[in-house]
Amino acid sequence: MKKTLIYIIGAGRSGTTILDIVLGNGYGSISLGEINRFFKRNGVPPKRNENDKTFLFWKKIREDFEIKNKKSCLNYFDQNQFRVVAAKQARC
Repeated sequence: MKKTLIYIIGAGRSGTTILDIVLGNGYGSISLGEINRFFKRNGVPPKRNENDKTFLFWKKIREDFEIKNKKSCLNYFDQNQFRVVAAKQARC
């Protein structure tokens, strides 16, 4: 079976969340949720139990990331947040 990635983007309150939920609940599909928060949440999707298919999907991604980068997702987020703040301060 060929896999297709659908990336949903839109302005706030435009219906992207409900579209994500509807598509993610379809047979043979998985919703990735707000992937921009992956590092902030330490690679753990919110409101999911450990046997949920979404949780298991992200667990594998998190484990692969941590093996390849030799650091935790949360540690990576903290370091990159610092870089963003430092860059903003440097422009002032």
